[in-house]
Amino acid sequence: MFEKLKDERYFIHKYPIFVNSIPKCGTNLMMNLVNAIPGIEYVNDYSMCHTYEDPEEAFEKLVKPEKKIVKGGLYVGHVPYSDSFNNWLKQNNFKQIFVIRDPRDFIVSLSHYVTRDAEKKHAYYDLYMDIAKSHQDRFKYLIEGFGEGVGKFITSPESIPNVKLVFGAYEKWLKNENSLTIPFEKIINPEVSQETMMKILIFLDLKSIYAIKRAAGILAKGTDSSRSRTFRKGEIGGWKKSFNSSIEKTFNDFVGNSLNDFMVNNKL
Repeated sequence: MFEKLKDERYFIHKYPIFVNSIPKCGTNLMMNLVNAIPGIEYVNDYSMCHTYEDPEEAFEKLVKPEKKIVKGGLYVGHVPYSDSFNNWLKQNNFKQIFVIRDPRDFIVSLSHYVTRDAEKKHAYYDLYMDIAKSHQDRFKYLIEGFGEGVGKFITSPESIPNVKLVFGAYEKWLKNENSLTIPFEKIINPEVSQETMMKILIFLDLKSIYAIKRAAGILAKGTDSSRSRTFRKGEIGGWKKSFNSSIEKTFNDFVGNSLNDFMVNNKL
């Protein structure tokens, strides 16, 4: 965790906060940044929501039972869009920070993350190692899907959903009125990270100019993402070094323009 600021009198929290993202898109980094703000209290994690084929079922089983809703409470997860979850956020006056990342970097990061540790096996380690012997081959399955994941959003030790289904499950959050979309690339890039932190504080209605300037400066130091337990490299556009020409063509042919709203790299 990043060190909290000391002057809590400058931070009067009006809302509970939900940090939401697709896996491997900067969840832990953003969680730690927000948690560095004085008065923030970490409450719960709903990351397993993304393993459910039906997001409404995930909401009913994992989110709806939550009893502790507090101002300044920090809630984290990988929660695809559903009307039920969106209504829950509204009813409880949440401010949601939705973290996105270039889908191509997501593919590279996920392949390395799942296969990086043979001793402490990820739940999907055996699947990823059995279906392919190289990252290039795994990239192809992460693009096009494997098993039932070819045609539907299902994540399991037997299936990999294709990249369009993964990002499509979260797409409605991009223009949600109660959400602030923050690209991973704008957290990790030191040229814009302080501006990004200020944007987050204003969104959370922490409008003291002193608080914003002071917090933004300290929180920007939190972009040392090597402190994150799930961090690998965190490169912007690292896919360019990892995709060979065949995989790049596979991605472009399969995805087309359907995920352009997530491809922040093209705009930096």
